[in-house]
Order: sequence, then C-alpha cells, then structure tokens
Amino acid sequence: MYGVLRKENFYLRAALMWTINDFPAYANLSGWSTKGRYACPCCAAQTCSQWLYNGKKFCYMGHRRWLDENHRYKFQKALFDDTKELKKAPEQTIGSEILFMLKDMDFSYGKLNQPSNRQTNRRSKDESDDESDEEDDPNEADLWKKRIHMGIRRDLHPQVLPNGKYWLPPTIFAMSKEEKEIFCTVLKDIKVPDAYSSNISQCVSLKDRRLYSLKSHDYHILMQDLLPVALRCCMSKKVTSCIIELSNIMKAICGKVLNVEELEKVQDRAALTLCNLEKIFPPSFFTIMVHLVIHLPREAIIGGPVFYRWMYPIERC
Repeated sequence: MYGVLRKENFYLRAALMWTINDFPAYANLSGWSTKGRYACPCCAAQTCSQWLYNGKKFCYMGHRRWLDENHRYKFQKALFDDTKELKKAPEQTIGSEILFMLKDMDFSYGKLNQPSNRQTNRRSKDESDDESDEEDDPNEADLWKKRIHMGIRRDLHPQVLPNGKYWLPPTIFAMSKEEKEIFCTVLKDIKVPDAYSSNISQCVSLKDRRLYSLKSHDYHILMQDLLPVALRCCMSKKVTSCIIELSNIMKAICGKVLNVEELEKVQDRAALTLCNLEKIFPPSFFTIMVHLVIHLPREAIIGGPVFYRWMYPIERC
C-alpha cells in the first residue's frame, strides 16, 4: 500500500476476526466440508450419517444419543432405525484437538493454475447438475424404497393387491387436497404488523396450494409464529405437536433475552423433538440443516443473543 503521510509504500497486514455467513459459506471460510459423511462441524468424525442408496444422498439421524442413557427411546428399535442406541452424545471438539489434526498439513499460498473459461464453465455446469440431482426432493416411491432398504416402518411398506398392483399406505403427515386448501387459506388471511415480515398473503397461491417468493426471513417467521396456527386445523395432533415444539424451540433460541439455565433445558427439548420427528418422517427428511437444530442451543449459550449475529439483516439489506 502507499502511505500518504510518509509518501512511501509499506506492507499492510490484515486479519479476519469474524464473519456473518450462512451454513454453505461456512465450508468456504473454514475449510470443513458441509456435505458428505462428516458434514456436521460440531460432531466432526462422530457424525451419525447414513447413505441412502435410492435417494443418492446422506441422512443424519441418531439423535437418541443426546437423550438420558435410560430413556425408553434408546431401546425402541422398530420406531427408529431398527437398532438400539447405546452411544453417548459426541463431545465438542476443542481448539487444541483441531490444531493437532492440522499440524501435519501443508498449505500452499498464492494463485493456482486456473483452467480455461470454457473448461471452468463446463465443469461448473456438470457440478451444478450433479448437485441438483442429489438435492431434488424424492418422489413417494423413493421414500418407501429407503424404508424397505433400512428395514423400518414395515406397516408403511408397499402392499400387493389381489390384481397384482402395489398400494402405498398413506403417511401420517400426508395432507389431503382439502387440508392443503385450509392451510393455505389460513396463511392467505393472516395479518401481521408492518415491517414484521413480507406480505405473506401475497406469497400464497390458493389455486396451486403452495407458497412461493418467500424471503429467508419470511421462512423464519413462518417457522416461529405462523406454522403452529396454520397446522392445527389440517393435520394430525401427533405431527402438529412435534412441529409446534420445534417452532417453540426456535423461538426460545432467537429471543432477545437468553437465560443459560433455560437454554440447557431447550437442549434436552431439541433432542426429544428430533427423536419424535425420526418416528414420523422418512430418513431423507433429515438433511444436515435439520440435524443442526441439536447444536443451536449450545451455540446460543456460547455466542449470546442470536439477532446480533444472524444473516437476516444482512440479506434484507
């Protein structure tokens, strides 16, 4: 750099102290891959992951590890992944352990030889196509294939009819056409204060029975406040109670005033809620983003109130 005061060049040294970023950017900043078998940076090598052969993706379950060692869920094989859970919750990796893991690594600084623009564009297109194929939501038949492969939920496996065709029993979380219309109507008619969120009613299509054009902050508002209201009249109590509890956990974590003792209780609630979700939803539902809910209470205990360091103000600007 050039210093005007001394009128000479000098070396300017800078340090990156902290960032506010979403989880995919975490991989670019930290070097820890947020995909694959060890996608969770908190569990690290103890991440409980399983490859779904039919869905061509990893699922992250095993949340019974965070329950008390004598909890009845740990011994209920048929309701989970057909195994007993005898492991304990993984311990947090400390800084000295991370340094020990990296002590033999060599780092090369500077620019590498870059491929031509045509090769880069073609590779980017191929990689984006592969990622889109992996991230696409599985159809109904794929959900059953995963359950058959894992040997769980036998009451939901395809059943052979007398005419030789297969019948897929409906899941407890499946919504009928009428229930979807009720759900969308509630969101269509809801009123919120100014600057609380976007105009949710403009993001609801009653004709298609779906939501669209929501911002990330709108999804957060939907999760915290609107889902508990909209789901009560159109879904079974078993499913609704789990989703409402998940909404309450998110609201407790994102409060402007946090109590450490209360957050420790929220940690136990989060583990129990995720276990209840494992009993309802298929393995493909448990992406790494769902698994990270188990770590959010601890992150709030360490970092303090979330609204000082989350992405929403930055994304809205």
